[in-house]
Amino acid sequence: MAAAVATSSKVVCVGVLLLLVVASLPFAHGVSTLTIYEGNKCTGKSTKINDLSCHRLEWNGGYDFKYQAKYPAIFFRSPKCGGIPSKIKRSDTTCGNLLGHLSVRIIYSPIPFDITAEDE
Repeated sequence: MAAAVATSSKVVCVGVLLLLVVASLPFAHGVSTLTIYEGNKCTGKSTKINDLSCHRLEWNGGYDFKYQAKYPAIFFRSPKCGGIPSKIKRSDTTCGNLLGHLSVRIIYSPIPFDITAEDE
């Protein structure tokens, strides 16, 4: 009986620890929201992105965006988030423009960083 209780306690401890680890992952929290606007100066119809997948932008000359997050978002000139990223923005709550960019992906990194790469 004592062995069963000890084993049961270990299983509960491991389960609680696993739950705490999963709950602490960045994607378990809504830490990033990229809002892309079709209108100038961040007005008009908007789309909110808050997951890790690649999002294709239906480019019509440019989109405006606001980004509220702890981690960077990467903008690409290719439609499938490939190649060298042209810019990474982190916690950019001002209205910016995505002229010429065809896709975007939010990434999570424990180390905050900013990169400006040369456009292809």
